[in-house]
Amino acid sequence: MSLEMEQPLNVRAWAQKPFLSFDPENRITVDSLQAGTNVPPAQASGVARSCTESQISNNTPLLDLSYDSPAGDFVVALMKLASGFGIKLDSDAAVSVVRHLQLMLEKNAVTNLTSIRNPARALVLHSLDSLLFAKVFQEISGLQPVFFNGASADFSRISCLDMGTGGGFPGIPLACVYPFQMTLLDSVGKKIAACDSFIDTLHLSCHVHTVHMRLEDFAIDHKRCFNLIVARALAPLDVLTEYAEPLVSKDGFLVLSKGVPSVEELDNVSYVSKLCGFELVSRETMELPNSMGTRTFYIYKKVANAGVKLPRKDGEARKHPLADRRHVSRETD
Repeated sequence: MSLEMEQPLNVRAWAQKPFLSFDPENRITVDSLQAGTNVPPAQASGVARSCTESQISNNTPLLDLSYDSPAGDFVVALMKLASGFGIKLDSDAAVSVVRHLQLMLEKNAVTNLTSIRNPARALVLHSLDSLLFAKVFQEISGLQPVFFNGASADFSRISCLDMGTGGGFPGIPLACVYPFQMTLLDSVGKKIAACDSFIDTLHLSCHVHTVHMRLEDFAIDHKRCFNLIVARALAPLDVLTEYAEPLVSKDGFLVLSKGVPSVEELDNVSYVSKLCGFELVSRETMELPNSMGTRTFYIYKKVANAGVKLPRKDGEARKHPLADRRHVSRETD
């Protein structure tokens, strides 16, 4: 029995078709876009040049984007937005990142992956937001040249964990840019199943893998396995720091993204990060375009052993945060 070979995506034809075949905000489904097609880099090159940049305003590139805008307009918009943050995103990577967003919003119609259904907002709040980690990595490059050394870097040596990946953010967009050995972890099986389909469609399986497990359980057999760990607003900063401690290698980095943490949260993570052997080496704050919010990135380096045995049992990090020990010690002083 012969199997029909999957036809590669014709990127130029794809770029001219509507980004989505239904309105994700109203969930009005019409003929679906062809799914399951690959975006081969050879064909992806130059796709952005095939889209008319004048179609998108230089000042507000998102105002005219909607679910029925050509997919290529999203590619151009993403490249412009990334460039505004000093991120050099080539057309190959931009196509893959936009295709991931497209696949995620399609899947979101049947599986709850995000509450952000407007494609233009999702482009910023998911795709661009994920790529901002790449700008933060430039700060790491000055700290650890062996990992990040411009064009000569051996990125395949970097083992990266995305804690609580959800619909694949930030892990999949970052994997479209860097050939890290990327592990996407989430405790929700439907989200991991969705990520598996995205990875297969984008042909990223050579360096992107998924894990359906709780972080505490995963850490038991994967201690010190990752020299780079990333996470978006999965949990309070102090809880994320505890989750990462047994997983990150000595001299490895933990990069966390948050909106505007409270003073209490910052006090808590200041105490817990030191308890877990982390040093805060940098903090970067960026404003998302079109007044879509603030992102603050906290870069921690693993410099010492933890002063507490980790991981703890499932749920302990949230139910009994390590930060509570600070209050107990103050009461006993």
